[in-house]
Amino acid sequence: MEIESVNLKSDQKGATLGVREFIARFPRAIQVLIFAIVHSLTGFDDNPFSPAAQMGVRLHMTVIAAIIFIVFVVIFWKYYTLTTEKLEKIKTELKELGI
Repeated sequence: MEIESVNLKSDQKGATLGVREFIARFPRAIQVLIFAIVHSLTGFDDNPFSPAAQMGVRLHMTVIAAIIFIVFVVIFWKYYTLTTEKLEKIKTELKELGI
């Protein structure tokens, strides 16, 4: 949040928290979509002990989750370039702005 305050030269915590909350809830919609697709592809049956249902649950809990995790770790590494020097610069600018 501090970097936005420095860039905008004002305190924007409300807007930042709203965007963060949206981003935190958006994956729920994606999760529902992925569940629907996997259950459709594996021929999901109401019987919780059917092999297709078990395979679908295993895919949700392992392979799909691991792939999504790896993709977002790579994205995070590429775009989140906060170093100690940048952090100190941001803190200094916040003090100068009185935020």
